[in-house]
Amino acid sequence: MNYLKKGLYALLFLTAFSACKDDDDAVELSITGVDFTISVENDNGNEIGVTPTSTFTDSDVTFSVDFGDAAATGDADVKASSGPKVTYVYPETSATYTIKVTASATGATGSSKEKEHTITFEAATVLADFEDASLLNLRDDTNAGGATFTIESQVGMDGSTSKVGVITNGGLEYEAPSINLTKHVDVRTKSIITMDFYQSGAASQKIGLKLEQKKTDNEASKKSVELIVDSAAKSGWQTLTFDFGTDALNSYPDNEVAEVVLDQYQKIAIFIGFGVALEGTFWVDNIAGGTLGDAIPDSDGDGVLDNIDKCKDVSGTEANGCNPPVVGTDPVDDAEGNGNITWVGDACGYEVVANPSATGINTSANSIKYTDTGGQYANIQFELADGATFDLSTKNEFKLKVYVPTPAVAHTETKRLWLKLQDGTSAEPWNSQVQVEQTYEYDTWTELTFDFSAASARTDFTKVVVQFNGENNFEAVTAYIDDFSYGAPVNPADDAEGSGNITWVGDACGYEVVANPSATGINTSANSIKYTDTGGQYANIQFELADAATFDLSTKNKFKLKVFVPTPAVAHTQSRTLWLKLQDGTSAEPWNSQAQVEQTYEYDTWTELTFDFSASSARTDFTKVVVQFNGENNFEAVTAYIDDFSYTN
Repeated sequence: MNYLKKGLYALLFLTAFSACKDDDDAVELSITGVDFTISVENDNGNEIGVTPTSTFTDSDVTFSVDFGDAAATGDADVKASSGPKVTYVYPETSATYTIKVTASATGATGSSKEKEHTITFEAATVLADFEDASLLNLRDDTNAGGATFTIESQVGMDGSTSKVGVITNGGLEYEAPSINLTKHVDVRTKSIITMDFYQSGAASQKIGLKLEQKKTDNEASKKSVELIVDSAAKSGWQTLTFDFGTDALNSYPDNEVAEVVLDQYQKIAIFIGFGVALEGTFWVDNIAGGTLGDAIPDSDGDGVLDNIDKCKDVSGTEANGCNPPVVGTDPVDDAEGNGNITWVGDACGYEVVANPSATGINTSANSIKYTDTGGQYANIQFELADGATFDLSTKNEFKLKVYVPTPAVAHTETKRLWLKLQDGTSAEPWNSQVQVEQTYEYDTWTELTFDFSAASARTDFTKVVVQFNGENNFEAVTAYIDDFSYGAPVNPADDAEGSGNITWVGDACGYEVVANPSATGINTSANSIKYTDTGGQYANIQFELADAATFDLSTKNKFKLKVFVPTPAVAHTQSRTLWLKLQDGTSAEPWNSQAQVEQTYEYDTWTELTFDFSASSARTDFTKVVVQFNGENNFEAVTAYIDDFSYTN
């Protein structure tokens, strides 16, 4: 019996020992070396990144990061990670938080680590909230019909009604209105800029922010930087973030330079639909970030900042910092020594040589040889003298003859000549240029006409650029040009058939389009203009050129029209004369400085009359034409008809 008990006790002992041994084998390992790094993710200091780590390698570790924000709703401040950084945005206030990272793994005991982190919140620098337009110096980009930039009241992103910026695109691929602050925008230490953006449609757009006109310009620090982001594909407000510190690129023409050196910049240009021909209206607000740097100077003290002052050395009276534009002398060059153009080659040779093919439309002795040996942006160019600008409202065509020999190595680029107009006072004149292209054929002289009437409202062009085969083209081009001229003024005309461009005004005289009273002889058209003077002492009809344009009588100084005057019921004592007068419509008493030419007519027949004002070719102030039958201070009634009014050489 005792042996039986001892055996039982021994069995119980072995069983217990075995159980203890199994328990020891099942003990879980503890995760070791839990730690994390903290990084500041935004310029305001309230976006924090946590990157968790551990030295535990026996199993995959996952982490739970509790950012310790007691004000957060639910577990909004708790983020999961398998090791990569997770971020959290704290309230916009300075405070200290306890951040706790807990590590977990299958078959291991969890472990955690805590650290305190103090948020030092700095509100982003407000660059443009659009509440005070005078601080922003908004500039449209209406070059060739580009975007406009205005301000209006709208419901903003926070739901309140405030002022926002309104950008209306004209439909060009690269159009960018701009904001020009009184201080530089500095992105060297704080490189993130945010902008609220609103669209009524739901398509994603490429939104570009470009910082231009850098304070320090040298080879190591390029002039402009840009950053393009994609907006969310949704309608309504959204916030876009532009991190110039990590994502910026150098802008054209330095876009092939990889290194980006940030600095202070004078201009913020905004592209809606970068590189896309996008029409429509969009809204922007609350542009903030970076810091405000050095003040932008106003060298001439006219209240227009130097970066938007087209005449920095002149205290001008106009919004662009200039005085009223000076109309330049018409540039011309016939390569025979009679021109007034000083050409400059830009990576391109220029010289007067013998005409390579004195045939066809160009038999002159000399021409201008253009030699591009493969320069990416090669061209020749010239500027008007003495700060003059082109007045495209009165003249908007350029002409020249070109001859291009067949190249020894065939070109892949289209045979074309680009003529560009630029503002030579701008640091980056290509940003606001307009250009017209024409094609040519090899081995023959061709006259090309470049029509800039679409840019007739522009008054800032001082420079002409001539460029064969376009930009960003490394093919060598040898070409010849000759007989460069600037002409083709806006020509007033009226054929009474609805195709004219004259707005007549009667001065104590009736005016109406009626059926041709005698569709015979030199005028068989359907209609004519009836002139009805019932006896007014100074009766006449007249018109003015639009947009303050003036007649250039140095190149065109003749006017023609056809007249028909029926024999009056009561015989006139006054001579049968038609007076044509040119006046300065801006003068309070334009008749005091007018020029006039008279021509006689016969009754009951259409007659074409020519009025020659070559004696007044030096005058540049005439804006108005007055048509007056039988002279002034005359009380006799006159009924007459005119047709086919034209202005010509």
